[in-house]
Amino acid sequence: MERRHPRGGLIVAGLVVVALLSQASTARAEVRLGLGLGVNSSWYSVSPEPPSLDGKTGVIAGGFLEVGLSRMFAVQPGLRYTQKGFASAGYDQTEHYVEVPLLVKAQFRATAKVLPYVIAGPNLGYEAASYYSVLAAGVLFEKLDVALDLGAGVTFEVSPRLNVFLQSCVSLGLVNVVDTSEHPDTSASSRGIQVSGGVSIRL
Repeated sequence: MERRHPRGGLIVAGLVVVALLSQASTARAEVRLGLGLGVNSSWYSVSPEPPSLDGKTGVIAGGFLEVGLSRMFAVQPGLRYTQKGFASAGYDQTEHYVEVPLLVKAQFRATAKVLPYVIAGPNLGYEAASYYSVLAAGVLFEKLDVALDLGAGVTFEVSPRLNVFLQSCVSLGLVNVVDTSEHPDTSASSRGIQVSGGVSIRL
């Protein structure tokens, strides 16, 4: 089975981030440290499609650095823990991922203290552990997952240094995460809807 590796897309995304960072080199960038916590409603797009397949809701938590490029744009590299998984016909499987998103953020000032924003960018995930309710029925996954994250949120400026934010995000897996050496006739890509909130502090 042919597997797609979106290296070209990741290279383009990296070049875009480098270009944006070079734009900020002429000005003193605002840097913020953020922490977030929320829920991830996950499922898998599977081929061939099974007769019954349910998603799972888990935890998403982590931190990020936000480097301002201008009043409107910022880059947001992060590190987070995400639970993914599925259930089918009494079987339950959970994957525990460490993820490294690299997002570009565009924000707009609605009022003096309220800033809506949109975010987008690639996300590299590593499967750190798996849980199988029935070990013999476990679906073996590849260790790496690559996804595209798209989201929107709103920031509330509590003080000159402290912000509070709420956001939602859709995560679209770009690669087949199933281990084809064990399951040659099956392919699956991850999907997720994340709702989270948190704080960021200006450094």
